[in-house]
Amino acid sequence: MRRVVWMVAALAGALALAACGGGAGAADGATGATEGDGGTAKPLTITDPWIKAAEEGAHMTGAFGRLTNLTTEDIHVIGATASITERTELHEMVSNGAGTPVMTEAEDGFVIPAGGEFVLEPGGNHLMLMELDAVIEPGEFVEFTLEFDGGGSLTFEAEARTYAGANEDYEGDDGSGEH
Repeated sequence: MRRVVWMVAALAGALALAACGGGAGAADGATGATEGDGGTAKPLTITDPWIKAAEEGAHMTGAFGRLTNLTTEDIHVIGATASITERTELHEMVSNGAGTPVMTEAEDGFVIPAGGEFVLEPGGNHLMLMELDAVIEPGEFVEFTLEFDGGGSLTFEAEARTYAGANEDYEGDDGSGEH
């Protein structure tokens, strides 16, 4: 009887340890972020990252989510890359001088305040994939990397979703600037 109790206890302990595991570099489903080398915590996380699905000939699309700064200092995002295009820009909403809001590249990047959040959303600040040649089907995943001023980065995956909105005008737009 003691042997059976000991074996059950050992099995329960092994199962508990296995449940706590997850290798370095494993995706964090709550944030969409991936761990750094050695499982180091990231200073910035992203919640609910997604990208607007793109049909043949779309040429551009947007990516969105909620960035959270886990540090006591501002984080300055100065660039972004995406696995499916050579050109990804940081975009913001600005006035064109006549009172009409238009989208344009955020030349100075995005600043996520210390301990704060920064929302990437349709019709507002977002990541813009330019010169897109690929079709992005709903349910597909695209890998992104945000680059920080002074070094450092955040890599995450965003799931493609169907979205009918975000038909904004762009500064210098030729009429094909939907995303």
